[in-house]
Amino acid sequence: MATNKIYVNPGAIFAFLASAATNAPSGATTIVWTPQNVAASNGRISADLDRGASAKPMRYAWRMRTKWASAPTSGDSARIYLIHADAIGDATQCDGGWASGLGSDSATATEVPLLYQATYLGSVVSGGALQAESASGICGIHARYVSVAMWNASVAGVALSNTANDHIFTLTELPDEIEAAS
Repeated sequence: MATNKIYVNPGAIFAFLASAATNAPSGATTIVWTPQNVAASNGRISADLDRGASAKPMRYAWRMRTKWASAPTSGDSARIYLIHADAIGDATQCDGGWASGLGSDSATATEVPLLYQATYLGSVVSGGALQAESASGICGIHARYVSVAMWNASVAGVALSNTANDHIFTLTELPDEIEAAS
């Protein structure tokens, strides 16, 4: 009996980072996002990634790297969300009603309830000794437009660093590839 193996064939990489940053992966499409110097109990929403109207992979690998301005307390975190939208500028078509936030890189002082309506991906959690941390995972993207949002949940009140290269969020397409029957 012939069998087919299903592999993952990583595709395009999208890097959400400050326009002044120089740490985007080679060949990545860049989207503006400037979480530098975000104070505790504040967040930042990126400009939107327009995935286009044609068929796209649904599964993506994500990775977030960030750094606090000074040593955070163990357990301090930066929470990461994806905001899906079917249309830009229409609050009824955007998770959490973020129509005004999508389209351009912007600050937010509201996590509840607006970001809670977005897709929570995970958190970059501090071990306490290091200022720089990273986290990764797998997510699904179902909408044409997507933005990344980060919430600085530092209990110690530590802001994020003010250096552009200290913060980057990447999405890598993970389309399935079916091997020919053998």
